[in-house]
Amino acid sequence: RHGYSVLYDLEGDVNEEYVFFQVVAAWSGRGGERILRVSTARVAVTANTAALLQSVDADVVAALLGKEAVMRARSGEPLADVRARVEARLRNIATTWGDQVQVTLH
Repeated sequence: RHGYSVLYDLEGDVNEEYVFFQVVAAWSGRGGERILRVSTARVAVTANTAALLQSVDADVVAALLGKEAVMRARSGEPLADVRARVEARLRNIATTWGDQVQVTLH
């Protein structure tokens, strides 16, 4: 099995009730035929911080941050820069949301 991650950056406010994400996967089958699969997800938009935080899966966020760091390192970004970027993202998350999140260590 293979898994794919897509990272998005929000560059402005969303003034809609929902946003839509659509991904198209294309590959060739064993017989050379072209196969396309389209997957669409509708995601509710909220200004409610508590609702946002309740919808976040911390394990997935950690995995995605790790994958992004590996991708950057493999593409030639210096490791010190990759490490600094991860630390900055974690610091931003902690300072922005830290007082609203209850952490449970496993």
